[in-house]
Amino acid sequence: MIRLPDPVTLSDYIKPASLPKYTGNTPTYSGKTGTISGWGRVSDSSSGISPTLQWADVPIISNSACANYYGSRPSSQICISTKGSHKATCSGDSGGPLVLKGTDTLVGVTSYGSSYGCEVGHPSGFSRVTSYLSWIKEISG
Repeated sequence: MIRLPDPVTLSDYIKPASLPKYTGNTPTYSGKTGTISGWGRVSDSSSGISPTLQWADVPIISNSACANYYGSRPSSQICISTKGSHKATCSGDSGGPLVLKGTDTLVGVTSYGSSYGCEVGHPSGFSRVTSYLSWIKEISG
């Protein structure tokens, strides 16, 4: 969340993301599709970040499925499957959004990927936004 010094002109390509509604429980989003985006590397062998915004639709998986690769996952994390798709977050994408497809709801913030690279098919990990709603409200007013 940032405060900009000047207004931004919104369009079909430039839109704000909304925070999830607090319902008192932590939705898993497992089985849903999310959209990731970022300017990070487009492959393990690419040099530098992408000059254009990259995006992909990806399946959100359960923390137990993610744990098969990384060990136990806290409920404050959310993972996407990258297996067989070559669609993953990569170096330089940290801090980017995971938005529920077809909505403007921000459910995750890019956090980590496999130390083996972004093309190996291991899940990508995100901070689960619903776990931080109280903190966001406190900080942002």
